[in-house]
Amino acid sequence: LPLPDQQDALLAAVQQGHEEIVAYLLSADDEMSPDGMPRSAGNGKELLTPLMIAARDNRENITRVLLEFGADASKTSGGRSAMYYAVFSDRVGIIKLLIERGGASVDAAVDSTHTGVQLAARMGYVRAMEALLEAGADPNIYGPTRDSALRFAIRSNQLEAVRSLMRHGADVEQPTKDAKNAMTPLMLAVKWGWLEITTELLEVGAVVTAQNSQGHSALHYAKESNTPTRGAILVLLETCQAERKQEKRKQAAAEAQAASKKAAAAAAAAAAPEAARTKAEKKSAKRARQKAKKAAEGAEGSAAASSRGEGGGASGSAAAAAKKPPPPAPHANMHPSAAAHHPAMSKTAASSASNAIREQVHAAAYGCMEECPVCLGELAEVEATQLACGHTFCTDCITKWFEQCQSKPDAALQAAGNSCPICRQAAEDSEEIGDSPGAEAAPN
Repeated sequence: LPLPDQQDALLAAVQQGHEEIVAYLLSADDEMSPDGMPRSAGNGKELLTPLMIAARDNRENITRVLLEFGADASKTSGGRSAMYYAVFSDRVGIIKLLIERGGASVDAAVDSTHTGVQLAARMGYVRAMEALLEAGADPNIYGPTRDSALRFAIRSNQLEAVRSLMRHGADVEQPTKDAKNAMTPLMLAVKWGWLEITTELLEVGAVVTAQNSQGHSALHYAKESNTPTRGAILVLLETCQAERKQEKRKQAAAEAQAASKKAAAAAAAAAAPEAARTKAEKKSAKRARQKAKKAAEGAEGSAAASSRGEGGGASGSAAAAAKKPPPPAPHANMHPSAAAHHPAMSKTAASSASNAIREQVHAAAYGCMEECPVCLGELAEVEATQLACGHTFCTDCITKWFEQCQSKPDAALQAAGNSCPICRQAAEDSEEIGDSPGAEAAPN
């Protein structure tokens, strides 16, 4: 066993900062404990281990030596650990040594009331508190008194500690665990009348309207407060609440507008393929009609040439008439119905224009009615008129058709009146088929 005064000698060497003597005493005797209490305990002296004394007195080198010889960083005396003395004295270097070399828990209680972070927050020792937080301490853990570090900082009006805790993730809505009178940090700051801390909490989004188990909000505690800052805090809370309501309305309007735009974009994207398909079908139908028209014109030309060949033995006057060039046609862009009334047109030209109308109407009877059967213009792009029979024409074409019907002396056209060109052409085609040679007589 060590001599009765050797343990006291170790403590004396620690207190006086003699690093070499501390190392010598611990290495010279294997039974010398780095955690030994003074032999004179009970004589009114403070019962501290060598490590606690080194932490209290900021003896970093001696703390390192004690830890190398196995000093226990978690050992307590009177409920207090070496970490308590390091934090209470704001010894950042000692705190780091206790964590890194002594394996001290960063969330353990350092006395009967606080964790290390909570004690530093209460004292306003921001550097000591941040050393623990950066080593992984939880800023929201509840201590022995069921309070958080933020509550200790607010109660002591430690503004910088409050700011540091919020930067490290402290929950500004975390209430105390007091079931009867649980309060959020904002309620506590308002109750104590800390205007600057109240402002800081509001700036990071603390809820003004939050209520505790008694149904009280921060506004309630502000109205009940008798502190000098009561009026300023009330104005601050009410203004903040009004601004947040306005911001919430704007956000809701923006979200509704964004949702509307998104829906419109989705609808447009869904309709785009259908619109493209419809447009392609229109173009295809138009090309088919134009091709059919050209084929019909070619067939008529061939038939006319054949007729001229078979009638070679006709009279000289008939041959001369056949060789005579046709009268000039109207302007290429002139509508067939207008061309029929051109003053410079001969009877033959007028008949050709009428036949052109008939050919176009006949072709349209079997085509897509999304275009005018006469001019082939897109009905969706011009003013259109639908007749009682269901056929639709652009208004200009059908108007000219009606005018032609009223002005022509042709008895058949006069009898047609305002009839549909398509329906009229179909009727004429039926009559021609019935009058042609070889046509069978209709049954009685």
